[in-house]
Amino acid sequence: MKIKIAALVLCIALLSSCATKRASYHAPNSFVDVSRSMKTSHFWISKIENPDKVILSKKETLSLNERTRNAGYLANVFNLNSNFCESLLKKDYREVVKKYSKYYDSSLKRVGKKSLESLVSAISCNLATEKSFAITTGYAQLRILPTSEPLYSSLSSTNFDRLQQTQLDFASPLAVFFSTTDEQWYYVVSEIAEGWVKSDSIAFGTKKDIEKYKKRKDVAVVVSKQADLYDNAKTTVFYDNVRMGSVLPVIKKTDDIVEVEIPLAQKDGKLGFKKVFAKRADVSLDFLPYTQRNIITQAFKYLDTPYGWGDDGGYPDCSSFIRQIFSCFGIVFPRNSYAQSQAGGVAINFDKQLTIKQKIEKILEKGCPGITIMYFPGHIMLYLGGYKGKPYIIHSLGEYGVDVKAVYIFKMVAVTGVSVGENSKRKSFVERLTLMKIIK
Repeated sequence: MKIKIAALVLCIALLSSCATKRASYHAPNSFVDVSRSMKTSHFWISKIENPDKVILSKKETLSLNERTRNAGYLANVFNLNSNFCESLLKKDYREVVKKYSKYYDSSLKRVGKKSLESLVSAISCNLATEKSFAITTGYAQLRILPTSEPLYSSLSSTNFDRLQQTQLDFASPLAVFFSTTDEQWYYVVSEIAEGWVKSDSIAFGTKKDIEKYKKRKDVAVVVSKQADLYDNAKTTVFYDNVRMGSVLPVIKKTDDIVEVEIPLAQKDGKLGFKKVFAKRADVSLDFLPYTQRNIITQAFKYLDTPYGWGDDGGYPDCSSFIRQIFSCFGIVFPRNSYAQSQAGGVAINFDKQLTIKQKIEKILEKGCPGITIMYFPGHIMLYLGGYKGKPYIIHSLGEYGVDVKAVYIFKMVAVTGVSVGENSKRKSFVERLTLMKIIK
């Protein structure tokens, strides 16, 4: 996953990478150009002329998803092409060992080649000759190597576990290719990413059974930041929770409770199903209409939520934040920020001869609140609109640079302004900015 989180105020992103020596400070409670009222969805929705206009119909949404798949940004786990499969079987971990041996482990010592080579030597190709299928039975951490132990690229970035790829959602279909010799870890390909998952987070099933489960039409879509699942209809016995955008088949519904079916692993590791209950207030009985009001409302449900590199701790990073929001509308986004930036259509192409002021004016003119996503290499954001001549976005931040010698660790979903100065490095930021509209 090619995500190097460097967050904004827009002009300041990536300046911290230029520093030879970095100091860390506590995050500010808020940005100086963001008032209390600006941290509500209604502040921004009230500025939109027709916020309830449907941007894409269900048919148009399916068409958009198909274009994203055809562009190669999403994997069809049930029908992976032979070239993809062959490249996995020939996967060579020598470069992985070489790269990560220089990193630091949880004791803050360099991990070294020996430890990583022992992990790699435990990989078995027993499953490689006959592809298997599985589905996640809860949140599943997707790892670069088959270990839960973290690795840090430097002693100043121990908040980023570099082995963490992402967190797979509840009921994610998987193609399984190989395992460790003790079968505690399996190498899988999901729709959005590939890597290692623990055996206790998946259940093996047939392609037919998993496809049938995922194609159920009567579904509940989680629209809360997270929804608790219960073992009983009185919602007094907790089972697990699922996050925004998760889709689960509905068995029965009342005014207050929805009964849904979830996958689980039986004692032999094979796929079974279980009935659980969710509160009606946490779900929508179908995908939400894709409107500017709904998009911005969903985004603000994450405001002030901690940031998690690769969804570490169950919290979203910048691209997961975007993906979970749009999942509520049936729009399928890829995992990483670059691939996400290729969805929809180009809203703005910046002419290098434009001044910084003219570029800001162009953002204000062409950007559509809730529809436009803003991408800078390594980071992606949702455009909220303009206020007092300045564009604003909401996004999940990792680091917020204040100058070339210091960095604020600002780890949460926040609203910030697009404030661009005349510094040459800041100009390059805007020149490399891409704005896309998530439209047909």
